[in-house]
Parts: sequence; structure tokens; C-alpha cells
Amino acid sequence: MFGSDVLDVAIGVTLLFLFVSLICSAIQEAIEAVLKWRAMDLERGIRELLQDQGSTGPSSGAKVDGGGAAAASLHFVRNFRPYGANAPESTLGQGVCHRI
Repeated sequence: MFGSDVLDVAIGVTLLFLFVSLICSAIQEAIEAVLKWRAMDLERGIRELLQDQGSTGPSSGAKVDGGGAAAASLHFVRNFRPYGANAPESTLGQGVCHRI
């Protein structure tokens, strides 16, 4: 195509790697969508962050104080309005926070 076999092979290998990576990414995202691992990990992580500091056991390491920064962050997230103060109640920020 360009008169050089080396250049043709380099372009072909590059496109092959691109297509294989796109196919693998699509398969991984399809599996993720079916099994919902990302959602379960996110929910578990949020629960661990907002857990009481007085808990005992192997997971009782440094936890976030429920009345400090975590509570302020959660308050901000619950009251977040992406379109300003005049946003309708059915905005994305409100819908997501009610599920938490």
C-alpha cells in the first residue's frame, strides 16, 4: 500500500491490537453489566466508609467519623443540583442519592 512491507506490517499489527483490545473491552463491559460487580463494590465501599468508628473486629481500622467529613460529603451529595438552585427535583443528582 505505502510501498514498504515493514510499514504495512506495522500498520496491520497496530490495527490488529486495536481491534482485539476493543473486543476484549466490550466483552468485559458486557460481563460487568450482567453481573453488576462495579455497583456491588461501590455500595460496599460506601457502606464501609460511612460505618461507625466504634466497631470492633478485623475491619475496625481507620474509619471515617460518621459525624464529620463523611456526613458533610453525604449531605452535599444528597443536595447536589447540577443545574443550580432552580433545578427540578427529578435531576440525576437527586435520583442517584435517594438510592444510597
